[in-house]
Amino acid sequence: MALSSDARARLATDAELATYVAELEDLREAFQRAPMGLALYGADGHVIRVNAAMCEMLGRDAEELVGQHWHDFTHPSDVPLCQGLVERAVAGELDGFHVQKRYVRADASIMWGTMNVSLLRDAQDQPWTFVVHVEDISERRRLEADLRHAAEHDVLTGLPNRRRLMRELDHQIARCERYGDQAALVLLDLDHLKEVNDTEGHPAGDALLVRVAEALSGRLRASDVLARVGGDELAALLVHLGAEEALSVAASLVETARGVQASVSAGVATIGPDCRGSDAVIAVADRALYAAKRGGRDRAILG
Repeated sequence: MALSSDARARLATDAELATYVAELEDLREAFQRAPMGLALYGADGHVIRVNAAMCEMLGRDAEELVGQHWHDFTHPSDVPLCQGLVERAVAGELDGFHVQKRYVRADASIMWGTMNVSLLRDAQDQPWTFVVHVEDISERRRLEADLRHAAEHDVLTGLPNRRRLMRELDHQIARCERYGDQAALVLLDLDHLKEVNDTEGHPAGDALLVRVAEALSGRLRASDVLARVGGDELAALLVHLGAEEALSVAASLVETARGVQASVSAGVATIGPDCRGSDAVIAVADRALYAAKRGGRDRAILG
């Protein structure tokens, strides 16, 4: 803002005022150059000022952001949580708050940010200005998601691994016990995989396993879980199915494997209100699987 001639004259003669103005200029410069996103919101939630880092984070110019409400660039699913915290701060219950939220950038992409908010009040103790600090944590969130995925999924097939299956199985058993639901666990062994590895090499065996996993995944419902639980062993957790339906699905999985020039043996265990836990379910399915293998392979048996 340009100073009037009177203001410049006063600054030239009033050392205390000149120092105060210089400090304000330093603060303004620090605000603008801060590496963290900074913003000032009015008590009504509209943007008063933003720094360069905040503009870069949101992919918007300062002129575009000033005057907007924070709702305008917050992911709709995160608005209720943030609104509740803002209302508590205005009511005097909080001096400030810390929250992770999603911002919607100008190109409609999503940025995850950690937002630290302080509320300044005027001389009458009325809400005046929200001071907001924002750190972009999108990369950290992506890394955490990748680590969680890697911890629960098989590298070769991309299917959930044994750890994930056991969690889903325990959850389904608890649901059956509580609500009287039905489900089933199907253990599937890829017949002759060792022979393929020995005669054609492990790359050929891996390719066969991936092909079978993709085919079986396409046969199951979105609510079911197909997992790789061992070198040549898969498992399917089928929800809301009784014994006859589960055996029929298992037989169709065997047939699906034939369609990609593979053979699988399947053992089925039902899960009901009187289930005795995951170990008991797995033991029943395992016995049925080996009965299928002893009976000539390429078939499904209900335990």
